[in-house]
Amino acid sequence: MAVRVAMVGLLLPQIAMQPGKFDVILGDSITEGAFLQTADSRPLLNAAIGGGGIDSMFPMLNQLETYRGRIDRALLAIGVNDAQRSAISGYPNGRSAYLDRWAQHYQAAAQTLADLGAKVTLFPILPVEDSKPLGTGYFDPEAIHKMNEAIREIGSQHGWPVVDVAVPTAANSKSDIIGIGSTVDGVHPTSATYRKFVDAVRSALE
Repeated sequence: MAVRVAMVGLLLPQIAMQPGKFDVILGDSITEGAFLQTADSRPLLNAAIGGGGIDSMFPMLNQLETYRGRIDRALLAIGVNDAQRSAISGYPNGRSAYLDRWAQHYQAAAQTLADLGAKVTLFPILPVEDSKPLGTGYFDPEAIHKMNEAIREIGSQHGWPVVDVAVPTAANSKSDIIGIGSTVDGVHPTSATYRKFVDAVRSALE
């Protein structure tokens, strides 16, 4: 993670040399692995951190502080790594306290982006797939559901739009489990699923 933060620190001054404002997206390995293109001429900084959760966003936000007023749109697409079963079960104050703390930190990260003068857009956490190594046995779909409820509530409270990604879901699972064959390992999208994510990102940047 430290290496990734350092690399983004090298990219930022290069992007800042361009005239006008730039867009930024923060997330985890799902976002880092996406082939993203801008909807117009504004540069797009992919500041995602593979393996990262909400707390790993703050070092990146500290770097963005230097560019206050230069960011046009800021997209926040983070959370699945915070839904690891081991992280939740190992939290000393219990599941409910863990999710409450997560929501507080998520809101703080989004508010920091807004305070930098950016137009903030939130993305729900994508569902994970059943019966794969990094699927429902590794991540907790119920926790993802609760986190997404918090994201929608935070968005509603602050007037930040929440952009859904039209991924297929498994039968009888509502939106908690992604459709069979939609990921390569349970969490990272296939190219077909990535297309839906990228389309949602492009829509949010228009």
